[in-house]
Amino acid sequence: MILYKLTYYPDGLDAERINTDEIEQTVLSPFERLFESSCSFTGTLPDKNSPVDVKWTGFPEGQSLLTCSIKNVPFLSGAFVVGKSEEADKVTLQMFIDSLSRTQIAQEMVRMGRVPPFHKMLERKERPLLLSAIWPTLPPEKFAEFAGLDILMCTAYLRRLEFPQTCS
Repeated sequence: MILYKLTYYPDGLDAERINTDEIEQTVLSPFERLFESSCSFTGTLPDKNSPVDVKWTGFPEGQSLLTCSIKNVPFLSGAFVVGKSEEADKVTLQMFIDSLSRTQIAQEMVRMGRVPPFHKMLERKERPLLLSAIWPTLPPEKFAEFAGLDILMCTAYLRRLEFPQTCS
């Protein structure tokens, strides 16, 4: 399946298409376990040595919000919609964009005369769609260790949605 991803960095947007069928099952398996009993997950990533805490709030209709942090400092947040309900997708994406607009980084950009391009995120019609925001709270080399976590969680969530009776 093709996953569309739009990433907000403090200096702009980046769009990409990811073929989730190309993700190796051995890499994906630990993330699938996060959703074994629910569409939501709060806790540390499966790797026992991982310092990453995740809050994933998912809904059976195929929307979710996520935050990844280390020691209570977020470095990645996102919204994910699969396209089962246009109205629910719109509400989830708007909630995410509203939260981005309230961040210190976004408010500083507005004060400097630069309007963050959040409206472009709402204009995207591709599904499934992952909107991610990268926060400059980690050194680049540390962030590189955790790049792609959002994609792995979204892929595992998509697979869980195939069995909605287990997603509540």
